[in-house]
Amino acid sequence: MTGKAARKTRPQLLSDRITVDSTLRFIAQRGWKQKDGDFFPALTAHLAESLGVAFALVGRVVPDRQGEVETVALYAHGAHAPNMEYSLPGSPCEKVLKEGLCCYPKDVRQGFPSFAMLGELNAESYAGIA
Repeated sequence: MTGKAARKTRPQLLSDRITVDSTLRFIAQRGWKQKDGDFFPALTAHLAESLGVAFALVGRVVPDRQGEVETVALYAHGAHAPNMEYSLPGSPCEKVLKEGLCCYPKDVRQGFPSFAMLGELNAESYAGIA
């Protein structure tokens, strides 16, 4: 990882802006209307579909088990999936919790070689926010 920002063309920047606007519109217009417990599954589906990615999840640190994360909602390959737990140490999620934001547009497995789940998911990129 070089740490350098990737240059984007105008069409890429416009596409990014449309995705952000679409997500904000989803939250403002539809997200709050979801029944209790339905918001995060609806959000993960929206994010995966609008970003064109295989996986989207919302997770939380398990309060009584330091270093463990459980998903609140998981969307995988076009469908909701059962929630799961995973270890935080060595994961990009750990970096998100420390820095607030983490984005790897490519080669995420190289940045976190000890986090096996990225390989199991065949992950190429990652973005997270806390």
